[in-house]
Amino acid sequence: MKCYYDMLVRPRSYTILERIAALAKRMGYCKLGVEGNFAPSEMLVRVSILKGAKRADIARLLSNVPRGSIPIVDPEGLDAARYASVNKRVLGFIVRPGMERLVDRSTRRLFEERGWGLVVVPLSSVASNPFSRRQWKFVATVMRRAFAYGIDLAFASEAADPLDLWHPMHIVGLAETVDVPGVMVKTWLSSSVSRNLERFLSRGKPKV
Repeated sequence: MKCYYDMLVRPRSYTILERIAALAKRMGYCKLGVEGNFAPSEMLVRVSILKGAKRADIARLLSNVPRGSIPIVDPEGLDAARYASVNKRVLGFIVRPGMERLVDRSTRRLFEERGWGLVVVPLSSVASNPFSRRQWKFVATVMRRAFAYGIDLAFASEAADPLDLWHPMHIVGLAETVDVPGVMVKTWLSSSVSRNLERFLSRGKPKV
């Protein structure tokens, strides 16, 4: 049985987080990236979202990331995104509408040189604007480009409550409607995230 990952949930309280985690587990998720001062657990992985336009902005924020939290950059410009692709203290970056071209050959090359890297696709904008053609086109374009360039994706519901979660099979179904193979999406939701996290967490450790 596959182990699915939602890379970012944003609950307002521990009680809501418990409800999100319970529903996510029933949907087939085994890991949730959670933003906030919540204790990690077998299912919960603490993440820190670093928002900025320049590499200097991200470097400054990195110095304040809590120990044990995984940094993911939410770039407001190309400079921050490229920095997130090379800095070994960062897992990857979030791509937002209007920044689809960041999912390109250069990002793949930088990820390969570093040894890991995820482009995180937020689904909250689609959920909050279900009739927005622009939002659906954004997700479709990112998936198509990632598939074409061989880039590892991860998905983030950014759920503030359980109703914001996406079922993994709904993401697979969305991809198949835009000619991205469902098997590829299942890999993005599971083993590619696991592989990148393992490489990120083991950076700097001597090879046995």
